Amino acid sequence: MREISRAELLALAPAAALLFILPFPHTVALRLLCLFAAAGAAVALWRRLAPPPLPLKLPILLWAGVAVGSLAVAVDFPYSLREVKNEVGYPLIAFVTLFALARSERSLRWLSASAAASFVAVSVLALCALAWKGEWRMGGFQPAPGSARQLLEWRVGTFQPAQGGASQFFVTVAPIAALAAWLNWPSHVRALLIAGAGLLLVMVVGSEQRALWPALGVQAGLLCLWLWRTRRVRVSARRMLAAGLVLLALTGAGLWLSEQRRANADPALSYSKDMRPQLWAAIGARLLDHPFQGAGFGQRAMAKAYPDLVPANNPLLWHAHNLVLNYGIYAGLPGVAAILLVFAALFLSFWRIALSPDPSAGYVGLAGAAMVAGVFARNLFNDFFIRDGSLLFWGLAGMLLGYALRSASAASSSRPTRAVNSGFEKVAR
Repeated sequence: MREISRAELLALAPAAALLFILPFPHTVALRLLCLFAAAGAAVALWRRLAPPPLPLKLPILLWAGVAVGSLAVAVDFPYSLREVKNEVGYPLIAFVTLFALARSERSLRWLSASAAASFVAVSVLALCALAWKGEWRMGGFQPAPGSARQLLEWRVGTFQPAQGGASQFFVTVAPIAALAAWLNWPSHVRALLIAGAGLLLVMVVGSEQRALWPALGVQAGLLCLWLWRTRRVRVSARRMLAAGLVLLALTGAGLWLSEQRRANADPALSYSKDMRPQLWAAIGARLLDHPFQGAGFGQRAMAKAYPDLVPANNPLLWHAHNLVLNYGIYAGLPGVAAILLVFAALFLSFWRIALSPDPSAGYVGLAGAAMVAGVFARNLFNDFFIRDGSLLFWGLAGMLLGYALRSASAASSSRPTRAVNSGFEKVAR
């Protein structure tokens, strides 16, 4: 195991802090400070860190190129330029920085433990909200400070993520938290995973975010498939099919439970009143009419370029509430192709790593594949792949790829394996 020098430890500190604070509101300045401090440290230590060649350069460059190219047709150029900086520039800095810093298993332990600690902190804040108010209010609860209890409630509510952003956070971080448990506390990993799964279930029910159920169902199904493909669980294809049906039933039951809770709290929030399907159909028709006409990058592009698409009786639908359709508005069909390509490339890369014979890299690849699949599924029903959600996703993706490629290189040099070498050569391209 590689030792971490004092300089590397100092470089890891702002990166770990970034992963911890990302889900909390009112931390934008601190996020950027941590991001640029970590990036500066990575640049200063680049030779010592000796990162492998950056992977997936072509799909990432195409994605970034489409985003930048959309500026040529932006209806609001200054706004779209800011959004490209926030949604493409900063996340790619996070990707490259954590890719370089994830030099050893000990580095991976530090960084993944920070993300896991953030998972626990967000959950505790949500539990406080549920205990004090009986509900997880959008944006937290903020009574006027008076008594000591009210002051405490106000402080908790100030830094409590809203349900939607928190749902993106949970889907992103849950696989990383599981990986952190395996890396840092292997002797207690089973108990920690059970406790973490129970806490996640409480958060999913409390947040009343219906889209969390299919996203987590995709991640659980991916785990079952991985256990079967890697022969860690020896079951027949028929039993795997039965397990899949049970998983579908549980996902459906969770959806029904969340629907009932939302409808009981406010009938306007029930699925029968949901206007997103009509909005998606209207956006799809607009894309077919003008397949190569974009409106510029940024969530508000739809409201700026196509105000007629915003329902008059529901102004909250000012963007597509679907990641893929949002990119269609940004840059037409090239935008759709770009976002699909980058997610597919990331998923396939992590899945190849997950199926490799190297056990250490296998767990890392599984965490990455589950993260990518879960985030994509979650954002088919809304779009939280922005700001902190995008920074966290790309930072963690860089961290996992940086460690996995180094681990594969070390494994192949000590005991050459053709399957390992060929799989990781594909990832590196």
